[in-house]
Amino acid sequence: GKTNQQWELIYKATRDGFDANTFHSRCNNKGPTITIIQSNNNYLFGGYTAIPWASESAFKTDTTAFLFTLTNPNNLPPTKY
Repeated sequence: GKTNQQWELIYKATRDGFDANTFHSRCNNKGPTITIIQSNNNYLFGGYTAIPWASESAFKTDTTAFLFTLTNPNNLPPTKY
């Protein structure tokens, strides 16, 4: 992996609000992102994309993108899909 990475929390729903407009205003055009979600049942999962978020209605292809689960109802170990 890359060394000397700088990570920044750019959106947190409990801090910034749960609406899509706020998400996109904070996340659009920020470069590669990791999104981590904690469900109401405290399961953790998410995804990575190298393509910046955008508000336009368009499909994008990213061969490096992936989804993952950290904690889940099936008690699977952390898994990348």
